[in-house]
Formats: sequence, C-alpha cells, structure tokens
Amino acid sequence: MTRLLPAISGRLHSSLHREECTQCFISQDSPSGAYVCLHCFNGSCVDNRHLELHAQKTKHVFYLHVLRTKKEKEERGEPPAKMTKLAIVEEKEEDLYEWKTVLGFWNGSFFKSIEEEAGLDPTKAKELKEGIMLSMSSGRQSEVKAWEEEFEGCEHGFLIAPEGGKQIDAQGTAHCNDCDLTTNLWLCLTCGNLGCGRQQYGGAPSGNGHGLAHFDKTKHHMSVKLGTITPEGGADVHCYTCNDSRLLPQLKDHLAVWGININVLTKTEKSMTELQIDQNLKYDFSMSSSSDEEEHPVFGPGLTGLKNLGNSYKWRGRYTLDRIEHHWKTCTETRSAECFECQISKVAHGLTTGAFSVPSTIPTEKWQDGLRPTGFKELIGKGHPEFATMKQQDAEEFLVWVLETYRRDLFKRKHQGDASDEDPTETFGFGFEQRLECLECKKVRYSTEDADVVSVAIDAVEDGKIEDDKPKYKPVSLDSALRSVIHAPSPSMSSVQQPGELLTAYKCPSCSKPTTALKSTLFSTLPETLVIHAKKFKVVGWVPQKLEIPLLLPDDVILEFTQEWVGTGQKEGEVLLPEDEGEDEPEPEPTFNEMALIQIESMGFPVLHAKKALLAVGGENVEGAMEWLFSKVGDPSLDEPLTTSKKKKGGKGGKESTEEQISIALGECDGNAERAVEWLFSHPDETPFSGSSSADDAPAESKPVPTPKGSKTTPARYKLLAFISHKGPSVHSGHYVAHIRHPQEGWVLFNDEKVGRVSEESVKEMRKEAYVYFWKRI
Repeated sequence: MTRLLPAISGRLHSSLHREECTQCFISQDSPSGAYVCLHCFNGSCVDNRHLELHAQKTKHVFYLHVLRTKKEKEERGEPPAKMTKLAIVEEKEEDLYEWKTVLGFWNGSFFKSIEEEAGLDPTKAKELKEGIMLSMSSGRQSEVKAWEEEFEGCEHGFLIAPEGGKQIDAQGTAHCNDCDLTTNLWLCLTCGNLGCGRQQYGGAPSGNGHGLAHFDKTKHHMSVKLGTITPEGGADVHCYTCNDSRLLPQLKDHLAVWGININVLTKTEKSMTELQIDQNLKYDFSMSSSSDEEEHPVFGPGLTGLKNLGNSYKWRGRYTLDRIEHHWKTCTETRSAECFECQISKVAHGLTTGAFSVPSTIPTEKWQDGLRPTGFKELIGKGHPEFATMKQQDAEEFLVWVLETYRRDLFKRKHQGDASDEDPTETFGFGFEQRLECLECKKVRYSTEDADVVSVAIDAVEDGKIEDDKPKYKPVSLDSALRSVIHAPSPSMSSVQQPGELLTAYKCPSCSKPTTALKSTLFSTLPETLVIHAKKFKVVGWVPQKLEIPLLLPDDVILEFTQEWVGTGQKEGEVLLPEDEGEDEPEPEPTFNEMALIQIESMGFPVLHAKKALLAVGGENVEGAMEWLFSKVGDPSLDEPLTTSKKKKGGKGGKESTEEQISIALGECDGNAERAVEWLFSHPDETPFSGSSSADDAPAESKPVPTPKGSKTTPARYKLLAFISHKGPSVHSGHYVAHIRHPQEGWVLFNDEKVGRVSEESVKEMRKEAYVYFWKRI
C-alpha cells in the first residue's frame, strides 16, 4: 500500500467514481456507502456484490470506503437578509454533509481497514484521502462539460459602427426607451438604444420585446444585456441577424463608446444560460389537467423516478432481473462505466426493482429522491452532437439513438463472444413494405425496410382562436394520421381506388421513358411494441414551433390492424419491373434531419426537392440547401425519384465493407463515422468477412439470411401502454413527462422524481396532446 500511494496521487485527474457504484445506484449516501478502487478509481458497492466481482475480475485489492451523511440544519432565530441583487453562490457541500472515509483492502470475503496497521504513513494516507475527496468526480466532470456553451463570433460583430454621442444612464437607473421596464434591458451596440427583452417562458424576467422591435426597424445587428456585464468582460451578447448568442472580443471598447466602464460594473441579472438552467432544473412542471392530480405519490417496483439532469428526456426500458444479474457476473469489461451493457443494466435495475422507489429522506418532501443516470447519459451521448450536451433533446430521436447504440454494442459483443443471442430491442422492430407500380406498363417492384417507430405528420387545420390570440386546431383522428403513412384501403374507398403517392416523371426501366408511378406503403411485419411518433410542429420565422393539435385515439384505446394493413409481397399475376445489367442496386433512403426538412418545406419546396438539397450540401445546412435549390430552379432532374446506390450488379471491383463490418467499426469508435472509416482500413483482419473474397462472392448457401423483425400474424390488436408528453412552446425547450399504465396502480404520471397515480379522466385529456405513444400487442 505504501508503494501504491505515490502512483495513486499522480493519477487523481483520471475518471474517478467516488459518489456511487458504476453498476448500480448504491451510493455514498446509502447505509453501506461506496467503495473507490485505488488502482483504477472504479466505484463499487457491497450490497450487490459489485466490490467482490470487481476484485475477482481485476485482482485489485485496495479501496477507499466513502460514507456521506447529512448534517442537521441549525435553526435560525431570524430570517436571512433580503437579497437586493442577484448573487449566484454555490452552497458548499461541507456545510451540508459530513464524510467518513476508511482505507482498506478486500480479502476475498469482506473489506478490512488498514488505517491502524504499522508501516502506513499517516500523513501520506491523509493526503491520499483528501486528494480523492477533493477531486472532481467523473459524474461531475461530465455534467460540467455538458453544460459548457461554446459561443463563437460572427461577421456581424465586425460590422458594428457605433454612432456614439450619448451616455447611458447609470446602472440601476436606466429604463427601456419604449416602456418603463428597468430590468432585462438590451443595449444596441450601434446606436445606443435601450430596449427590453422578450418575455421568457415561465414569466421571468418580464419583457415587451422592444429590443427585437428595434432590430426589425433598424437592422442593427447586435445588442448586449446590461445586467449581465462583468468586470472580466463577460456578458450576454445577442446577434439578431444570426438569432443566436455570440462572442464579441471587442465588447469593452464598444461599451466605452457609451460611457460604460466595465471595471466598475456588478452583475445584477441572470444570463440566458442561467435562466435556461433555472427553467430546466427548478421549474415545477405540471402536466395534469387539474391541480390535485399529483397528490397521490406511489412507491415500489416499476415506480422509480428519474431526477432532471438539466436537459429533458424520458427513458424507461424493459429488462429482466435475471439478464441484469447474469451480465454482472459475466461482464469482462474492467471499466464498468465504459460498458454500455453495464450502464443500461444499471438504469434498468434502478427503475424496475423498487429498491430506490421509497419516500424521500427529507421529512418535508412527500416524493421520492429519484435516480440520476449520469453515467448512462454520458455514455449514450458519445458521438452525438445533441445528446452529449445539456440541450433540450427530442424524445423520439433519443429512443431511436438508444436502440441503434444498443444494437451496435450487442453486435460488437457477439463478435467478441461476450453476449447472448437475446436482443431486448426486438420488441420494437417491424418492417415497411413499399410497392412501386408503373401505371403505364403495370409492372411492379417491391422493397422492404426495417423500422422501430411509425412517424406520422399531424395536419394543422386552424379552427378559430383561443386565449392570447393563439390558433385553435381541429382534432385529427389517429386512424387518419396512420393512413397518411400506411396506405391501407379505407372503408370509404371504392374497389378501383388505390391509396398511395403518385410519382410523376418516373423513369420506368420497362417502358424506357418517363411515366407516372404509384408508390404505396404497408406494414411488412408488425411489432410486439408499437411506437407512434406524432409530429405536431411547423416552422415560423425559421424556428420550429410546437402545435397543440388534439390527436383522437379510439375510445377503448385499442388499435387493430387487419390483413389490409400488411403487405404480402408479389401477388399472383404481377410482373416485376426489370433490372438492367449493371443497374445500381437501390439502397435504403438516407435519414434526414427532420427539422431541416420542415424548414425547407415551409418555404414552399416539395419534400423530394428538400431531400435532394440536403443530400447535396451534406445533411443539415438549411441555408446551403436553399442556395442549392435556387441554383437548380427549372432543372427537371429535381423531380426524378431519389435514388442512391450501393454497387453495380455483377460488377467487379475492390473489396467492399459489409454491413456487419461497418457495425463493428461504428461500435469500436463510439458511433463516430470518420473514425470508423479509419478503423476499417487499419483493421482489415478483425472484421468477419475479411478473406480473399467478399461476402457477395461466397456460395449462396453460406450467406446469412436476415430474420425479419416482427410478425405477419393478423389481426393484430394493441392496447395503449404509455405515452410521452411535452410541455413548452418550442421543440428546443420545455419538459417531458411520461404516463405509464402500471399493473397494480393503474395510470401513473412520471414527472422526474415525482411519481404519482392519476385518474382515468386526466389521462383521457392528456393523451390527446402526447408526442410519442407506446402500444403493447395483446
């Protein structure tokens, strides 16, 4: 141990897990405390034998036992002094808690202290313990990194030409030039106008939008929020032209023009980042239709809440306890915090067992404390531009990303011989069947595509106004929304009508000329758990806005799909469209950024043109896509079907990467495509089909036949299991909650750590406004 001390002290900047076990939510606040490995800084516990398992796997023997308890608050005889200005002060942990730390070793059966043993330098031991306790934990490091905002400058900062000539009133006495507001004031850096900001969601700070109105009138690009200026040069600087916060290195000089000396200023107002953090962390979101709906807290298995991590998403998975415990015992990864299966098992164990669904330790709090899945969030966010941050996150996109990430990880572990064949994500899997018919030669082509979510666009038809002159929208039935995507014949259709989408200027390979084709989509298979994503938004002034469109579900909340909804492939008498020798084999259509598509469509461009433009500019650059479209005005190729190709049929050439190889590469590189390409070239012998011949050259009988996900059995009946709702005016801010049908408690509302039983009547109203629906096959 004495020889180990200097080596440990030199590595305290590494990922250090001292707050809780990396495989479950037993923490330093639990009665048994947490154990920090002094060799690798992994966090373990004794309750679920994770310390024993870690020691067996790694042969690490020395640990620091950490136990934290809350201090009793001192009663104060007088109220605290009134705050006259904003001061964000961190409440120090040492004022709230006290710690007990013990150095020891694991002897194979139990933890034994070594603090009284001869030969242990007490000074060095104390320094080691203090170093570990003062080091920023891994969870805290990831939270801080995610909250950091990297502002950039823009060209408009160089265009500022201050007119000068007047002095701004002293701090605290200035007011908006168009109203009497004295807070939330924005100084125009061009002319010195003082305009109040926009009203923030939640009501604070107040504002009438006169700063924005000034920009609309003058087109002066940039303003600074007066109350946020600090002597260090920090401040909220907003570029109205870019509609974003910006960095302005010359801010000090620009302010001096108006007689403002930043060296004597005091920060008196919250920055926009602080306001966003406050909204996400402290706002008491209520998603009930009546004020008493959250007055019935419930506890037990399947009723565990998740603490708000500052951004907003909901994830509640389905995992068996046997599977979790099996992985605990068999996982070969020594760094559990970096094992995806360990982290998803940790969350599943915490949510399902009920061990953490108990009343809060705070006497005045009726709700549970909730779990903080920071380790899972950090790992799942790697390689994703949104989920690695604390920005508002889309629930449907997050679900799809979790499923994709899990499958990549599962494939990697199977390749390494470290996973079973069971895939819990298969419950969501199903297929679409697409049928293309040339209306001139009547020949057809079929293709199938795997999916996990049915996304339906909800038509927005205004039906009057409500309060604040907001539009009211006509309700839309779920059946009609589904039929806009799945082209099953409706009872009102005649026998000669064919549902689907007409494609003009289709280049038919049989007719050898442009014709009209009919494209239709059905299910090819149906899933065990059906996820329906209701897209209710539009773009206003380049900003996506959420629409409150009621979606009407069946009264009995039962969906039924008969044979008409499920495709059967080529029918008797149908002739397939030919594929010319050397014709490109079609590849599934690439995934497009939903918000970017909506913005381009809102400008009046067809969805086909929007997709082609995004492909041309690399995916998400809306401005670049618009420029590309304007340069292609009148080009007939814009109306040609969107096609991508994988390889030439029958062609000879270099060895290609198979889907399995690509999956392995992505798994090894945390989903980073650029690194995955480099990995493929540098690891040719570590991929499954890396021989002298490619997979396509192998005998037909040796090729693996993919098993379709889902089932073709009909009729298929589904019952509503859960739904996710979003509160907030924008897709970029707000809060998600989940309603879940519990087998014993009925409908339960999960609002962060607030988990409470709600009435059937409340659910009937709330489900109309939901964003994502989960249906279980019965």
